[in-house]
Order: sequence, then C-alpha cells, then structure tokens
Amino acid sequence: MDNIHFENQYAKVYLDQGLNTVFLEYKSKVPSHKDFLEINTKVISCFEAAQTQKMVADIRKMGILGLESQQWVADVLL
Repeated sequence: MDNIHFENQYAKVYLDQGLNTVFLEYKSKVPSHKDFLEINTKVISCFEAAQTQKMVADIRKMGILGLESQQWVADVLL
C-alpha cells in the first residue's frame, strides 16, 4: 500500500510501504526553484519519517534543472 506524503500539480512523493522505499514521481515540468525546493524538501521529510535510505525517482517529466536547483541537490539532497 502506498502512503502519499505530498502531491501537487508537478509531483507526487509517496512511500511504498512494502518496499520501504520513497518514490518521487514528477508529473510535469517544475516551473521554479521555489517549487523544486518544496517538492524535494518533502522527499527529505518522507525519508526521515520512514527511516529508510531507499528512493526511486521518475524524472522524465521534470524538465531541466536551473543552476540554483542543481547546486541545492549537490549540497543538501545528496
């Protein structure tokens, strides 16, 4: 059973409880760094809540990341 942690028009973050894995599924292009941060901050909080280190991300519809978002991924998410 999936436990949706966050969802908006751009992405969905959920936990597959059977796999104990966080899933990030982009639905469309993310228009701004602010929206990107909102989504990925929810990914981090889902990791913390689930106490897991496993993640699957479907980024096919995400679009191109701006430099500020790329730097945030390198500094914070990874």
